[in-house]
Amino acid sequence: MLPLDKFAFLMGSWISPMSGEPGEGLASSSTFSFELDKQVILRKSRAESAPKPGEEKGLVHDDLLIIFQEREESFLRANYFDNEGHTLHYTASFPAKGKGDIFETDPTRPGSRFRLVYSTGTNDDLWSAFQVGVPGGEFQSHEKGKLLRS
Repeated sequence: MLPLDKFAFLMGSWISPMSGEPGEGLASSSTFSFELDKQVILRKSRAESAPKPGEEKGLVHDDLLIIFQEREESFLRANYFDNEGHTLHYTASFPAKGKGDIFETDPTRPGSRFRLVYSTGTNDDLWSAFQVGVPGGEFQSHEKGKLLRS
């Protein structure tokens, strides 16, 4: 099995149910695809939020996640980029049981740490969680949600 085949459960298009309340999400979608003859996985995500009271427009968040393996390394990496100028460098790991993956930034780097977790649900759904850890602190939930195959 190629290392990236462990992510096969993510392939395809996903949407996330949103409330549409002011300041909350209107729509969220992600697509995962193998690219470059299965040498990388590309995730494209977009989230739109409803305007807060007194605002004309809500926020739009676009991001890319590229999952890959360096030829000389035995582990997988992922690089994240978004339209707000954030760049994160993750190392990927897999839980001992079930389908899922964990992307975590290097704990030896200065500043906050970040973790992105995907796990499968019961009805071909997917759960995601984005966690932030301040220096010297534990990871805290920043955002989490359920994704449905579209």
